[in-house]
Amino acid sequence: MDKESKWFFSTLKKDFQTSFSINFLFIIIILSTFSIILTNYIFSKSIIKEVHFIIQNYEYSKVGGEENYKILREIQKEQTNSYITDMIENNPEYIEEIKAKIDPQYKKAKKLSQEEISILKEWSNIIWSQDAQYTFVEFSNFTCKYCKTFHDQNIWEELLKSHENMNYIFKNMVNKEGTQDYNLALYGKCISKEKTQEDFLSYMKDAFSILPEEQEKFLETTIDKYSLGEIFQTCMSWVDAKVALEKEFWQGVYLWVTSTPSFVIINNTTGKYHLIEWLLAKDDMIITLDTFMKK
Repeated sequence: MDKESKWFFSTLKKDFQTSFSINFLFIIIILSTFSIILTNYIFSKSIIKEVHFIIQNYEYSKVGGEENYKILREIQKEQTNSYITDMIENNPEYIEEIKAKIDPQYKKAKKLSQEEISILKEWSNIIWSQDAQYTFVEFSNFTCKYCKTFHDQNIWEELLKSHENMNYIFKNMVNKEGTQDYNLALYGKCISKEKTQEDFLSYMKDAFSILPEEQEKFLETTIDKYSLGEIFQTCMSWVDAKVALEKEFWQGVYLWVTSTPSFVIINNTTGKYHLIEWLLAKDDMIITLDTFMKK
C-alpha cells in the first residue's frame, strides 16, 4: 500500500473514532438529562403527594379523623334546616307557591266537603258550637317549644274570646310510639275518654308546662290529679286512642301540615280553609283570622 493510501485510511479511521466518540458522548448526555428529568418528576410527585397527605391528616385531625365527613354533613343539615325554618317564618307564601308547583291540584284542593269537616270533629278534643260559622283547628305537639308558647301565653284562649263565632279543635301531631310527645298525647286521650272536657283542657295546660326530665313524675301527678287510679292501665291499652292519634296525624298531612304548631281556619258553610303554618305573633294571628272571615 502506497503512502497516500495509508494516509487516507489513517485519516478516515481517526475521523470515524472522533465522530463515534462525539455521538456516544451526545447519547450519554441525552440519557443523563432524561434520567435527571425523570428522577425530578418522580421525586416532585412524591413530595406533592406527601404534602397533600400531611395537609389532609391535619384537617382530619381537627374534626376527629374519619368522622370528618359525618360532621360536615351534620353541619350542612343544620344549615339547611336553619334556612328552611327561616323561609317558613319569613316567607310562608313562598312555601305555598312551592306546594302548588309540586301538586297542580293544591290550589283547587283548599276546600273541604261537609263530610270532611265532620270527620275533623271526630277523635279530637273540641270546643264546639253548632251555630259557629268557623272552625279553628290546632295541630300541635306537647314537646314543641313554639306550641308551648302558644299555650303558655294563652293565645288560643284569646283568639276564641275575640272570635266568638269560631269553634276550636285540638289535634296531636305525633307519629312515633314510645316517644315523650306520643305518651303525653296518649295520656290526654285517656283523660278525654274518662273525664270531662274541662279536665282535658286543664291537662293540656299542664302537659305543655313540663320539662323532658319530668315525664315520669308528671305521669304520677296526672294519675292522682285526675283520679284515674286503676282505670289508667285499661285506658292506656285502649286501642281506639292509638287509632285516634294516627288519624289526627294523617288528617294533618292531608291538610298540608308540615310543622308544629300549624293552624287551619275553616269556613263551615263553604268548606274553604286557610293554613297558617308556624306560630305567628298574636296580633298577626288575629289579622289573618279576620282577613279570612271577611272573604
